[in-house]
Amino acid sequence: MRRIRFLVGLRPGFVLPAVAAQRAATLLQIAGPRLAFGVLAGTDTAEHRTYGDVVNHDDRFARAGEFLQVLAQAWKGRGAGGGFAHEGAHYRIDGGGLYRPPAEPLPPLYIGGGTPAAERVAAVHAQVYYHWAAAPAIFAARLRRVADLAAAEGRNLRFGVRAHLVARETEALARRELDRVSFQSPRVASAAEIYYEVSPGLWTAAGSGRAILVGSHAQVAARLETLHGLGADSFILSADDALDDPLRIAEEVLPLVRAARPAATAPTAP
Repeated sequence: MRRIRFLVGLRPGFVLPAVAAQRAATLLQIAGPRLAFGVLAGTDTAEHRTYGDVVNHDDRFARAGEFLQVLAQAWKGRGAGGGFAHEGAHYRIDGGGLYRPPAEPLPPLYIGGGTPAAERVAAVHAQVYYHWAAAPAIFAARLRRVADLAAAEGRNLRFGVRAHLVARETEALARRELDRVSFQSPRVASAAEIYYEVSPGLWTAAGSGRAILVGSHAQVAARLETLHGLGADSFILSADDALDDPLRIAEEVLPLVRAARPAATAPTAP
């Protein structure tokens, strides 16, 4: 249990940045350096509306940038001057700052997103920029673009990859499992009617942005290793079964990745 790390979601707009700073400081007292935060700013607009958030996609990232600016300032504490003041488009703070700021090191921020607005916020605020798995050339180009944006800000980023895994003993069994879990209506005959293969072993659904690595244990490990070789040193992985799939990934897939290259040090979220 002492090796488990926690990647906790922050949703700007759903909570005030000063409140988030307080909660994060409490979590840091419990988890210490094992804690990281994932900033969720640009998820589906329809989902945001179910929570009463009507801000559009790009403005949500602008709000997230200001949220993270206030968060960082609050983590510095009140100092001797009675706290900091901030006046922006989304937040106004008077006498801000935690009375007991968290000790260093502060938790790293993971920021993802494939739009220019997301990339700009990541370049300024993130320690790790992550994106859904993609065909190697597309994934490499995106990482280079965000690295250039960060360099223009005088910063260096780490990079991560987000992927959903369907790994089985053979590729045929993995494709059969993809068929099984992807049925969304009685009219769907196979996964090919929902998902399509954009690169060997990489499947996605039109308009979803979701990437699914499908294949044998060795094939999925090789595709993760390819993404690692392109610059991703952090893997945010998911699967369908809450118990069996994480065990399968940990026991059958990740050892093959580690055998090819030193293990990634960032948190894995099954």
